[in-house]
Amino acid sequence: MTSMKIIESIKYAVGVLLLCASFPSVAKTYKIAVISDMNGSYGSKNYSRAVDAAIENIRASGYHAVLSTGDMVAGQKSGLDYAGMWQAFHSHVTRPLDNVGLALLPSAGNHDAGQGREEERQHYSATFAGFPIDRFNPTRPADEKIVFAPGVAQNYPFYYAVIMGPALLIALDATAPGGLGSNQLGWLEDVLRRHASTPLKVIFGHMPLLPFTFQRAHEYLAASNTTFATRFEDLLARYGVQLFLNGHHHAYFQGYRKIQTRYVSVPLLGSGARQLLTTDRSHSARSQEGFLELTFDDAGRFQVRALASPSMQEIPLNSLPSAISIPATESSDCRGCRNFPAQLFLDSSSRSVYQRL
Repeated sequence: MTSMKIIESIKYAVGVLLLCASFPSVAKTYKIAVISDMNGSYGSKNYSRAVDAAIENIRASGYHAVLSTGDMVAGQKSGLDYAGMWQAFHSHVTRPLDNVGLALLPSAGNHDAGQGREEERQHYSATFAGFPIDRFNPTRPADEKIVFAPGVAQNYPFYYAVIMGPALLIALDATAPGGLGSNQLGWLEDVLRRHASTPLKVIFGHMPLLPFTFQRAHEYLAASNTTFATRFEDLLARYGVQLFLNGHHHAYFQGYRKIQTRYVSVPLLGSGARQLLTTDRSHSARSQEGFLELTFDDAGRFQVRALASPSMQEIPLNSLPSAISIPATESSDCRGCRNFPAQLFLDSSSRSVYQRL
């Protein structure tokens, strides 16, 4: 290379550096995967290709943590091999994530640790005692450490709150319709009050506030308890909670109600895909298997998208019904629909409870 070409190359390199320096630094982006409803039939120790493909993708795609909205094993029945089921789950999910330094933050499902099923709850508690949430902190940058939110009571792995960077992540023990036990609403308010300045607030648990699908139209936190719905949404609105994530209904939907909170039903990865509730059933197909990708920055700005598994193609929002609406007729897979509480509708004429984003 001649001296003139060397000089020109140096000038070009300096120019590129100056151009890059003229742009403001880009805020750090965090990425969390949300998985749900991975179980098969009662007692099953097998996991589907959709589960394995999702975990393979998550391991390879630069995520910072993984949340579960429940139903990791196939319990809720006496006489099952609980230890064997959890061993199978850890083989397919927890340990593969551990091997690349990804913590799994669990929340209980009705098949994992259902309300009143003490043997299952003991197994659930014992299994996650072996996977403490801070196990990777020594190797993480300071802003990626996962720590219990200070100043509040913790009941890991049932209900607890952690901080990761700009995010407050709150797990609920929400495994049955009709509200939350253990005075969790009071606990939740304490967490939100003490950490009100956290930029992004995410609540996750198994049961949704209101229903999303046929077959589970009667199984939601506010079932027979409209007072709970009012108190819960008041808390979300008062403290600016941006996201409420749920499983159990085995279908993907992103929607909103009268407050700023985005309600997201997480797609399933296991068996039993369901159809979203609509008054015109012909406009709703069964949900695809998949998982969520939640990305956010230091200011709390966030995006949520769903990836189908095993294809890893994004599930477009416009492929979903424009609203979740409750049929006015009763049926075997729409129990309680005729008498759904009128005060919980967004629009009584359309019988809608969520509008799609």
